[in-house]
This record gives sequence, C-alpha cells and structure tokens, in this order.
Amino acid sequence: MSKLIPFNARQRRRETAAYALALSARWQRLNKGKPSPRPDRPEHLGNMLQRLTVKQPAVVLALTNLIADMLEELDQEQ
Repeated sequence: MSKLIPFNARQRRRETAAYALALSARWQRLNKGKPSPRPDRPEHLGNMLQRLTVKQPAVVLALTNLIADMLEELDQEQ
C-alpha cells in the first residue's frame, strides 16, 4: 500500500480564501469608477445554495468554511 500524503485542509482553505480576496481586490482596482455589480434577484444565490445542499451537502460545508476564513481575514485587515 502506498504511503498517504497528509493534507492540511485548514491551511488549504485559508490559502484559497486569501487567493479569492486577492482576485476581488484586483478586480476592484481594474474597474475603478464602474458601479459594482448587483444581482437582479438577491435570493438567487440562496436558491442555488439550497439546491446544492440537497445534491452535494459537503460542498456547501466547504463553501461555508471558505467564507468564514475570508471574513476572518477581512476582519484582521481592519
């Protein structure tokens, strides 16, 4: 049997959160003066998450953890 490679999920999640925040900051810098996009229907995201919860609940848990890490990082910057 091959040797298992340890996977640090928390560290990977934090790296992904930092990457997503960096992408959004870059987008904001490149699009100065343009209004920020607003969804036409704010409940649309909630509806998609509800459907995803039924089909793949583990994905919603991963997204929840990723969002929590992004908010934590944003709070530390302030």
